[in-house]
Amino acid sequence: MDNMQIFSRKCSVVDDSGNVADLEINFYAPTYDEESEFYTTYANVECPYFQFNVRGFGTDAAQAFFSMSNAVVSYLIGRRRFGYEVYWLEKGDLDYTDFWTYAR
Repeated sequence: MDNMQIFSRKCSVVDDSGNVADLEINFYAPTYDEESEFYTTYANVECPYFQFNVRGFGTDAAQAFFSMSNAVVSYLIGRRRFGYEVYWLEKGDLDYTDFWTYAR
């Protein structure tokens, strides 16, 4: 993966014992893949408990980036099944805000 990192978001993650750790999401610029004729991008989600890359694809860079962004939120919400609660500014904000703009 040779995309350039464009920004990151620092969050928190709470495990099922109540321990809080830092979680970082690093976002990478979309690039055009001539072979597939699609744009692709990814975000790397890292914390002491898990690490994962979330990919996005699209017919243009915007579609690739925003599809990946939506997949990141779904992935973070899905961590609840394994006993992890992820939040940005306060616990539960994945449920009642837009995670990217914090609009309620």
